[in-house]
Amino acid sequence: TNSADAETHRIISNACKKGRDVVKSLVQFAKPTLANQGPLKIQTLLAEVRVLLQNTTGSRIQLVEAFDSEALWIQGDAGSISGAVMNLALNGIDAMPRGGTLTLRAKPQPPTWVEISVEDSGEGIPPEILDRVTEPFFTTKPVGKGTGLGLSSAHGVIKAHGGSLEISTHPGSGTTVRILLPRIATPEAKIPTPVPARGAPLKLLIVDDDEDVRRVTLAMLTALGHTVGVVDSGEAALAQLQAGMVPDLVILDQNMPGMDGEETFLNIRALHPDLPILFASGQLDITELNILKQEKVAAIQKPFSLQELNEKIHQFRA
Repeated sequence: TNSADAETHRIISNACKKGRDVVKSLVQFAKPTLANQGPLKIQTLLAEVRVLLQNTTGSRIQLVEAFDSEALWIQGDAGSISGAVMNLALNGIDAMPRGGTLTLRAKPQPPTWVEISVEDSGEGIPPEILDRVTEPFFTTKPVGKGTGLGLSSAHGVIKAHGGSLEISTHPGSGTTVRILLPRIATPEAKIPTPVPARGAPLKLLIVDDDEDVRRVTLAMLTALGHTVGVVDSGEAALAQLQAGMVPDLVILDQNMPGMDGEETFLNIRALHPDLPILFASGQLDITELNILKQEKVAAIQKPFSLQELNEKIHQFRA
């Protein structure tokens, strides 16, 4: 029957989309895209990560900074490095369900390295799985609670920057992840690019099927003072809008199982023709999408930094 054929087509289409997303994730693991490299001061980057974590952990996790007083600089992609450290930190927080201490450290490692460490006081990693934790898609989390790509993608990002990642753990007394990255000389001082003023808080909606991306983006937007709703699919976003929610801006994942970003966009615009949409994607060609030629539509490439996200939101205020 026609209805049976339509259901079969839907199942096959969803399976193809999921397969596509798996391939994209593996490609990102094998060869991370480092689109916006420049000099990065590690202390500044880690302080920003700490602020983001503070907005997601509440009081159950004590966050500690232990930064060397000497300025530590590397050459790298801010979004990728901060995303990698954030993933490591979120893994540490997940290992402390009853609370604990998460420490971010930064120090020089002679002769030519910077060492970053992320330390938690959690449950530790069982010795029998320690060698597997950086494998793509390996996870100990329940189904639907993680993709198994957080640690593997962090490992890929660090390797792409010419660095290394090492894990030491003691079951019952915590885990430490140490990162070594090539150090560069302190760059000559330049006039900083001004960060756009925050303006009035906005009501925003995040639509993304990746739990880690949702958590990080939520932390960023909360740190910027906005009110934020979070859903994990295009279908859930439409349900929110049909129930009466009208955000100032939707931050929409381009690649999702089921209803993908473009289909979700068309359905959103059918309900609210003028609602601003910010597409978020790891695709290198995201800015070439025809859909971006429409009014009040823009794109941001993952992984993005706090400043990049703030600048994109500011564009919609103009």
